[in-house]
Amino acid sequence: MAGLVLGLAGAQIPLNWRVTGGSLAAVGLLALGLQHLFGERPRLIEINRETSQALLELGPIRWSVVNGAALGVGFVSRIGFAAWYAIPLTALGFGDPLLGSLVFGAYGAARGLAVWPIFLFMRRGLTHSRIAEGLFAAGPGSRQVGAGCLVALASAAIVIVGT
Repeated sequence: MAGLVLGLAGAQIPLNWRVTGGSLAAVGLLALGLQHLFGERPRLIEINRETSQALLELGPIRWSVVNGAALGVGFVSRIGFAAWYAIPLTALGFGDPLLGSLVFGAYGAARGLAVWPIFLFMRRGLTHSRIAEGLFAAGPGSRQVGAGCLVALASAAIVIVGT
Protein backbone atom coordinates (compact mmCIF):
# COMPACT_ATOMS: atom_id res chain seq x y z
CA MET A 1 0.00 0.00 0.00
CA ALA A 2 2.83 2.40 0.80
CA GLY A 3 4.29 1.97 -2.69
CA LEU A 4 0.87 2.40 -4.29
CA VAL A 5 0.23 5.62 -2.34
CA LEU A 6 3.70 6.99 -3.11
CA GLY A 7 3.28 6.07 -6.79
CA LEU A 8 -0.08 7.86 -6.88
CA ALA A 9 1.44 10.89 -5.13
CA GLY A 10 4.33 10.91 -7.61
CA ALA A 11 1.86 10.83 -10.51
CA GLN A 12 0.55 14.18 -9.27
CA ILE A 13 4.00 15.75 -9.56
CA PRO A 14 4.97 17.01 -13.03
CA LEU A 15 7.58 14.85 -14.75
CA ASN A 16 10.21 17.61 -14.96
CA TRP A 17 9.92 18.16 -11.16
CA ARG A 18 10.28 14.42 -10.54
CA VAL A 19 13.38 14.32 -12.77
CA THR A 20 14.91 17.29 -10.96
CA GLY A 21 13.92 15.91 -7.57
CA GLY A 22 15.20 12.47 -8.50
CA SER A 23 18.54 13.93 -9.54
CA LEU A 24 18.87 15.89 -6.30
CA ALA A 25 17.77 12.89 -4.23
CA ALA A 26 20.31 10.66 -6.02
CA VAL A 27 23.11 13.13 -5.27
CA GLY A 28 22.00 13.28 -1.61
CA LEU A 29 21.80 9.48 -1.39
CA LEU A 30 25.24 9.19 -2.99
CA ALA A 31 26.67 11.53 -0.34
CA LEU A 32 24.90 9.59 2.43
CA GLY A 33 26.14 6.28 1.05
CA LEU A 34 29.72 7.55 0.81
CA GLN A 35 29.60 8.81 4.39
CA HIS A 36 28.42 5.41 5.61
CA LEU A 37 30.88 3.57 3.37
CA PHE A 38 33.88 5.44 4.77
CA GLY A 39 32.99 4.98 8.40
CA GLU A 40 31.04 8.11 9.22
CA ARG A 41 27.57 7.21 10.39
CA PRO A 42 25.43 10.33 10.30
CA ARG A 43 22.22 9.98 12.26
CA LEU A 44 19.38 8.70 10.09
CA ILE A 45 15.92 10.26 10.19
CA GLU A 46 13.94 7.57 11.97
CA ILE A 47 11.78 6.78 14.96
CA ASN A 48 13.74 4.79 17.53
CA ARG A 49 11.10 2.24 18.47
CA GLU A 50 11.13 -1.47 19.23
CA THR A 51 8.22 -3.86 19.38
CA SER A 52 7.39 -5.42 22.72
CA GLN A 53 9.58 -8.30 23.89
CA ALA A 54 6.38 -9.95 25.16
CA LEU A 55 5.56 -10.77 21.53
CA LEU A 56 8.31 -13.42 21.59
CA GLU A 57 6.00 -15.57 23.72
CA LEU A 58 3.70 -15.97 20.70
CA GLY A 59 6.13 -18.34 19.00
CA PRO A 60 8.18 -17.73 15.85
CA ILE A 61 5.42 -17.66 13.25
CA ARG A 62 2.84 -15.59 15.15
CA TRP A 63 5.60 -13.32 16.49
CA SER A 64 6.83 -12.70 12.90
CA VAL A 65 3.35 -11.79 11.67
CA VAL A 66 2.50 -9.51 14.61
CA ASN A 67 5.96 -7.92 14.63
CA GLY A 68 5.82 -7.32 10.86
CA ALA A 69 2.40 -5.69 11.18
CA ALA A 70 3.62 -3.50 14.05
CA LEU A 71 6.73 -2.34 12.20
CA GLY A 72 5.04 -1.99 8.83
CA VAL A 73 7.08 -0.68 5.95
CA GLY A 74 9.80 0.93 8.02
CA PHE A 75 8.32 4.37 8.56
CA VAL A 76 7.44 3.67 12.20
CA SER A 77 10.62 1.99 13.38
CA ARG A 78 14.37 2.20 13.39
CA ILE A 79 15.64 2.01 9.85
CA GLY A 80 19.25 1.12 10.54
CA PHE A 81 20.55 1.29 6.98
CA ALA A 82 20.92 4.26 4.68
CA ALA A 83 19.84 2.42 1.51
CA TRP A 84 16.26 2.24 2.83
CA TYR A 85 15.68 5.87 1.83
CA ALA A 86 16.00 4.90 -1.83
CA ILE A 87 12.85 2.75 -1.57
CA PRO A 88 10.20 5.43 -0.92
CA LEU A 89 12.04 7.96 -3.11
CA THR A 90 12.05 5.48 -6.00
CA ALA A 91 8.35 4.68 -5.55
CA LEU A 92 7.55 8.41 -5.52
CA GLY A 93 9.89 9.19 -8.42
CA PHE A 94 8.40 6.59 -10.73
CA GLY A 95 5.05 8.33 -10.43
CA ASP A 96 3.22 5.10 -11.15
CA PRO A 97 1.14 3.18 -8.59
CA LEU A 98 2.04 -0.19 -10.12
CA LEU A 99 5.78 0.49 -10.16
CA GLY A 100 5.61 1.99 -6.66
CA SER A 101 3.85 -1.15 -5.46
CA LEU A 102 6.49 -3.34 -7.12
CA VAL A 103 9.31 -1.38 -5.44
CA PHE A 104 7.78 -1.71 -1.98
CA GLY A 105 6.63 -5.25 -2.75
CA ALA A 106 10.21 -6.31 -3.53
CA TYR A 107 11.37 -4.65 -0.32
CA GLY A 108 8.61 -6.33 1.69
CA ALA A 109 9.34 -9.70 0.10
CA ALA A 110 13.02 -9.42 0.97
CA ARG A 111 12.16 -8.53 4.57
CA GLY A 112 9.57 -11.28 4.78
CA LEU A 113 11.78 -13.96 3.24
CA ALA A 114 14.66 -13.08 5.57
CA VAL A 115 12.66 -14.47 8.50
CA TRP A 116 12.51 -18.02 7.15
CA PRO A 117 16.22 -18.89 7.40
CA ILE A 118 16.14 -17.69 11.01
CA PHE A 119 13.07 -19.82 11.62
CA LEU A 120 14.86 -22.85 10.15
CA PHE A 121 17.89 -22.25 12.38
CA MET A 122 15.57 -22.08 15.39
CA ARG A 123 14.00 -25.40 14.39
CA ARG A 124 17.47 -26.96 14.34
CA GLY A 125 18.00 -26.05 17.98
CA LEU A 126 19.76 -22.70 17.82
CA THR A 127 18.51 -20.37 20.53
CA HIS A 128 17.22 -16.84 20.08
CA SER A 129 20.33 -15.45 21.76
CA ARG A 130 22.78 -17.33 19.51
CA ILE A 131 20.95 -16.20 16.38
CA ALA A 132 20.76 -12.61 17.67
CA GLU A 133 24.48 -12.62 18.53
CA GLY A 134 25.31 -13.75 14.99
CA LEU A 135 23.08 -11.11 13.43
CA PHE A 136 24.48 -8.33 15.62
CA ALA A 137 28.04 -9.44 14.82
CA ALA A 138 27.24 -9.15 11.09
CA GLY A 139 25.76 -5.66 11.55
CA PRO A 140 28.83 -3.51 10.76
CA GLY A 141 29.70 -5.55 7.66
CA SER A 142 26.13 -5.57 6.41
CA ARG A 143 25.93 -1.79 6.84
CA GLN A 144 29.06 -1.47 4.68
CA VAL A 145 27.51 -3.70 2.01
CA GLY A 146 24.29 -1.64 2.18
CA ALA A 147 26.24 1.59 1.86
CA GLY A 148 28.12 0.21 -1.14
CA CYS A 149 24.83 -0.80 -2.76
CA LEU A 150 23.45 2.69 -2.10
CA VAL A 151 26.51 4.30 -3.71
CA ALA A 152 26.11 2.07 -6.78
CA LEU A 153 22.35 2.69 -6.97
CA ALA A 154 22.68 6.45 -6.53
CA SER A 155 25.48 6.63 -9.10
CA ALA A 156 23.38 4.70 -11.62
CA ALA A 157 20.37 6.92 -10.89
CA ILE A 158 22.43 10.05 -11.49
CA VAL A 159 23.51 8.74 -14.88
CA ILE A 160 20.07 7.43 -15.86
CA VAL A 161 18.07 10.45 -14.69
CA GLY A 162 20.63 12.81 -16.20
CA THR A 163 20.28 11.34 -19.68
